[in-house]
Amino acid sequence: MPATDLEIALEKIDPGTFEKLAADILSERGYDVSPTEGTGADGGRDADLRRGNETGVAHFTTRNDWKQKIRTDAQKTVDRGLNRDFVVFVVNQLPEPPRVVDEVRDRLQEEFGFPTTVLTRADLRTQLTTRNPYLAEEHLGIDAAKPTTDPVEEMEALKDERLSMIASRSNSLPNALPGGPCAVLHLFPVGMFSTDYGVSPTKLPSPPLFGGGQSHLAGRPVGDGVVSINNRIQEEHPEYVFLAEDGYIEAVTTLTFERTTVDAFTPTEPNRVDPEVGKHLMQIVPGSLEVLAELGVQPPVYAFVTLLGVEDYQFPTSYAGVSLGASLRPFSDREEPKHSILETMDDDGTGLRPSLDRLWQRAGRQKGSPHFSNDT
Repeated sequence: MPATDLEIALEKIDPGTFEKLAADILSERGYDVSPTEGTGADGGRDADLRRGNETGVAHFTTRNDWKQKIRTDAQKTVDRGLNRDFVVFVVNQLPEPPRVVDEVRDRLQEEFGFPTTVLTRADLRTQLTTRNPYLAEEHLGIDAAKPTTDPVEEMEALKDERLSMIASRSNSLPNALPGGPCAVLHLFPVGMFSTDYGVSPTKLPSPPLFGGGQSHLAGRPVGDGVVSINNRIQEEHPEYVFLAEDGYIEAVTTLTFERTTVDAFTPTEPNRVDPEVGKHLMQIVPGSLEVLAELGVQPPVYAFVTLLGVEDYQFPTSYAGVSLGASLRPFSDREEPKHSILETMDDDGTGLRPSLDRLWQRAGRQKGSPHFSNDT
């Protein structure tokens, strides 16, 4: 099935949010749920349950080894002498084939002697899209009732639209840019296309400055978001960071490129892309995620790195006296390595590594970005 907002959010959900979501889902299924404190992390019960005259135990897990985990939890329920009529396990995994779940349930019931229910991501998805979509909005920031679409396709379409505006220096950009190549970072939360953040530009938090750090001045509202730039005196500025009221970040710089001056007495050298461009983009990530979190964004966040207008540009073969590779190649006009996925809202920028590695490998450096390899 398509990787929908809901599907991705359930796959990437953090354990704390999952416990709250699972408890509410069980409540909607007719259980009286009493979450326990301090016992989930060591394999103890996550909630006590009651249904009619029967009492039970619930265990929640986001671990990939869910079969081993729920068996361990079942054993601990027995070892602790918890006299329960039933046990419910809620996992965020999507076992294939589905019959695996029935086999695991039957083995648990046979071994431990209590009726067992196992709810998987498929059960959660069905309940959130049909009976209780408000829980998806409350815990995941997603409109689960929205028709099924592929969020990555929507992100790609919006990215292409924004890149076209940047390439043409559209008057609709949040700040005027000088001509020349650009490095662009887009951060798209997984739920942005089904979430109305309901915040006007005048009330949006200020995005970070390009390269990281907060401006001492508030971001400037620009009609559909708020923009931060390092200098407000010039109408045209070589870089900006834009927070759209739709809940995404766009960061653009024209400063990481050097056009070689050629005269009759010097050999032709390639136009250069500053090898620090990846580090500059990484520095934007923490502050950007911080302001997105203020809007209620939940991970994951998809990160797209693009170099625009870089035909005949290339990375230098050395930097600060260190060799970066002897066979680096020039770029095409538009370089777009595959997106990276930021799994948490406290990513320090290293989550961009897959995209930056691909960009450097495209340029001819097999080991990828020198910001991550040990032998720069």
